[in-house]
Amino acid sequence: MLRSERSGVVRFSARLVFAIALLLMAMGNQLALAQQEFDLPELDDYSGLQAITANSVDGVNVRAEPGVDSEIVISVPDGNVVDLRVDTVRTVTTDDGIRWWPISIWGVDGWVAGMYLAPVDGETSGNTSSDSSGDAAAPADNPGWAAGDYVASTTDFLAMRAGPGTNESRIAWLGKGDVVQIVDGPFYNGKTDWWLITDGSINAYVFGGYLKTASELDLEAPAADAPAFAVGDTLGVTLGSGGANVRKKADASSKRLGSLNEGAIVTVVDGPTYDSAGGAWYLVDLGDDTRGYVTGEVFEEIAPEDLPKQEPAKPVTGPTGTYHYPLAEYTFTQAYGCTIYEFEPYNATLGCPYHNGIDLAAPLGTPMLASDGGTVKYAGWCDCGLGLYVEIDHLNGTSTVYGHMNAVYVQTGQDVNQGEVIGEVGSTGMSTGPHVHFMLKVGDNTVDPLGYLTGQ
Repeated sequence: MLRSERSGVVRFSARLVFAIALLLMAMGNQLALAQQEFDLPELDDYSGLQAITANSVDGVNVRAEPGVDSEIVISVPDGNVVDLRVDTVRTVTTDDGIRWWPISIWGVDGWVAGMYLAPVDGETSGNTSSDSSGDAAAPADNPGWAAGDYVASTTDFLAMRAGPGTNESRIAWLGKGDVVQIVDGPFYNGKTDWWLITDGSINAYVFGGYLKTASELDLEAPAADAPAFAVGDTLGVTLGSGGANVRKKADASSKRLGSLNEGAIVTVVDGPTYDSAGGAWYLVDLGDDTRGYVTGEVFEEIAPEDLPKQEPAKPVTGPTGTYHYPLAEYTFTQAYGCTIYEFEPYNATLGCPYHNGIDLAAPLGTPMLASDGGTVKYAGWCDCGLGLYVEIDHLNGTSTVYGHMNAVYVQTGQDVNQGEVIGEVGSTGMSTGPHVHFMLKVGDNTVDPLGYLTGQ
């Protein structure tokens, strides 16, 4: 055998040995995990059980169905408490010998391989007594909080529940760094301690394992250049900011209540409130008795002289019998009737996909105008493809519909004038971009609006 052939064989053999070693190492790790397989003791009641995600590197994959080939619905870092659904769903052992556990976390149901679960505090805790505030011994590290003490959540998505246990209904969430006040407690559920807390508007029970005395939480100081506004200031959402989400609490992980477009004007109701990263948030009024928090980074203060001038209210004239285009400026993009687009509903009588209105494109947020005066028949959302829309009854057997709106300024039952702004151009529902799907109905049947529109 030639020297080069021998050296090639040696290199191949070395690579083969290395690959086998890696395989054996992986099998050893898998075996080690399998030897730690999560299990439950025999209990009288399997409701309200919990476990902790563990043994992963990049997070434990929660899958839609039991099996390594199933879709991953969420990835959960190690150390998070999950609710076990074993009181209603059996575990499943797949052909590869992996036992899968039905779990729930952050409002998501799924399946986790048992090797990636560990007991809570070394033991799986369950409802061992119908009285969750019984005489169970307190954990050695019980913080000893009293009513009136301030505590903070050390994790995102900490469930606020109606009672002291994971089987109780979830009322709301706490985000990391959210500060709340102790009302009563602790209440023991097995070996887990629960506390009745208040965030100022909601009283609920929270698992104490993810609470810490507020003064001990390592919160960053507010940034030196954090925007500083005062209650009563009139603010505008800066152009170029992309708009802003309005949230239930002063935290980016809190529930989204709505959004503000660029240029939107609001008044500060309260604040600033700082999140765990030192970001300043302001409570603003959205109208209809709805308030929410917006990060101060998107705002700029508006001087009174720069506020939009309010036009005097027009007298209600009622229907005129004429129909104007719903936009002052637009690009005509699709006609009424048969269309080449197969996603449109099929009309069996005509034998073609059918478009029951006209499409007029315009930039997002362009004012939408009432084609004629009348009474708002409906204003809101539907799952019919139109998204956010308005329908106006013109009280003469006709009505007009304005689909895919970004915002609605009128309410059902309200009288409107011809040319009055009723909302904004949007792209909600089944839409390919900002435009209005404008329909004109005579009775219950749509007609081609172009045969009725007379101008602006």
